Amino acid sequence: MNYNVLIADDEYFIRQRLKKIILWEEWNLHFSGEAENGKEVLELLETQDIDIVFLDIEMPILSGLDTAAYIKNHYPKIKVIILSGYNNFEYMRAAIRACTFDYLLKPIKQEDLHQVLLECISSIKKESEFQIKLDLKLHYNRCISLMKVRKKLMSYDDLIHEYEELAPYKYSLFIGFYTQSTSNLPVLALKDLLSTLEMRCEFIQESEHIYMFQCFLMTKEPIATLGSHLIEFLDDMSDYIFISLNNVFKIQEDWNPFYQNALKGLDQRFFSSSTLVVEHTLSGISEFTRPLTSVRENVIHLIQTQNKQQIVDYIDDWFQKIKSKKNPLLLQYFIQEILLSFHLHYDIPKNLHESIIDFCNSIIEEEYTLSALKTMLISYSEQCFDQYEILPSDLILAQKTASYIDENYTQPNLNVANISEALNFNPSYLGTVFKNVYQISILQYITKIRMEHATDLLQTHSYLVSEVANFVGFSDVYYFSKRFKKIYGLSPKEYAQKSLT
Repeated sequence: MNYNVLIADDEYFIRQRLKKIILWEEWNLHFSGEAENGKEVLELLETQDIDIVFLDIEMPILSGLDTAAYIKNHYPKIKVIILSGYNNFEYMRAAIRACTFDYLLKPIKQEDLHQVLLECISSIKKESEFQIKLDLKLHYNRCISLMKVRKKLMSYDDLIHEYEELAPYKYSLFIGFYTQSTSNLPVLALKDLLSTLEMRCEFIQESEHIYMFQCFLMTKEPIATLGSHLIEFLDDMSDYIFISLNNVFKIQEDWNPFYQNALKGLDQRFFSSSTLVVEHTLSGISEFTRPLTSVRENVIHLIQTQNKQQIVDYIDDWFQKIKSKKNPLLLQYFIQEILLSFHLHYDIPKNLHESIIDFCNSIIEEEYTLSALKTMLISYSEQCFDQYEILPSDLILAQKTASYIDENYTQPNLNVANISEALNFNPSYLGTVFKNVYQISILQYITKIRMEHATDLLQTHSYLVSEVANFVGFSDVYYFSKRFKKIYGLSPKEYAQKSLT
C-alpha cells in the first residue's frame, strides 16, 4: 500500500529539505505535491487522494491551524502533522483541538520526523484494517437482510427500519454476474460502475464464479443507458465475464422471481455469442423427457461393450442437440444422468464429498463453454473404461498440486491460474490431471481443505465466524457461511455451538 504525502510550508527550502530526508521508497510514500499556503492545500485536496499532510502553522492567506480544522471536518481520514517554529502551548492546544496527528518543532530533526512518520503510517494501517473488517461485517449483515426479504423471512418495512438509507428508492433490479476469474476485482469494478449511474447496489456471492447484484433506483431513468454501460464494461475486461440483466420491478413486489430469472439467465453463457443477456425466459424440456430416461441404459451398454468411440459419439450427439435447443435445463439434466450412470456403476467420480447432483451443479457453475463440459464427460467415460488406470506421472503431479494447496489455502486469491504458474504447468492440463486423480476439480479441493480447517477453528470457540472465514482464505464471510451450511447442514455459528454438546 502506498501513502500519498502533501507538504505545505511557505518557505521553499523547508519544503525541499523535507522532501530530501523522507524515506519515500522504503516506507511506500508517494510525493503528491507541495503548497505555499492553506488555500493551495485545499485546492490540491479537491483533486487528489491524500493520506498525510505536513502543515506549517504560520502560512499566508489561510493558516495551518485553520487549514487543519477544515481538513478535520471535510477529510477526517487524513493525518495532519503540524510544523512550527514556536514552542508555544496555545499553538499546541489549538493543534490538538484540530485533531492533528502530531506537532513537530523547527528546525525539524530527521530522527523526530522519521519517528512521527512511522507512527503515522502504523496508525493509517490499523485504521484501514479496522475499516476493512467493519465493511465486511456490514456487507455480511446487508446480504443477510436482503436474503431474508427475498425469501419472505423479513418484511420490506422491517428492512427500511434497519436501513433507512434505502427508503427513497422505489425500484429494484437484479444483475447476474459470471466471472471466470476467482478474484473479486471484476465484481468491485462493476459495483463502482453501477454507483456512478445513480444506483445503490449490493452484491451476493453465489458460487466461486457467480455473483448476484441487487440495485436500488429512485427512478427508472438510469435503465435507459445501463445496457450500453455494461457493454463498454465487458469490452474493457480481459477475463471472460457474462452478465444477465433482468426486469426492473417495484420494490414492494416479490423479489424472488426476478432474482431466479437473473440467476438462471447466466446459464445462457453456454449458448450465447454475446456476453450480455437481457430478460431471458427459461424454456422447459418436456420434449426430451423420454430420451433422457434412456441415457443411463445407453451409457452403461456402451461401456460394457468397451466401445470408446461410440460413447464419444453418443456424448457429442447429445451436445449437438443441447446446443441447437439452447436449453440450460436440458444441459443440466443430461450431465446429471450421465454422471449418475458413471458413479452408480463404476464409482466415477470417486471419493465424492457431496451428492452427485451438487457435484454436477458445481461443474456447470465453474465452466462457461459446452466444449469444456463435453471434454469433462468424455474424460470420466474413459476412466470407467480404464477402471482408475492412472499414470504415475499424473499421480505425482496431482499430489504436488494438492500439497501446494494444503500449504497456501489461506490465500484469498488462490486459484488454478496462480497454482499453475507456481508449478509451471498449463492450467487446463493441470486441471484435467488433478480431476482424473482426485475426482474433483482444483477449486472444489481448495474449498474442501478450507472447510476442513474451518471446522477445526470453529471447534476451538476462540474466533468469530468472520475471523475463521478470513483465516481459511474467504474474503466474503457471507459466502463462507453459505458454502459451509451447504456442506455441513449447519451455519458456522450453529456448528460451533453444537460442538459444545
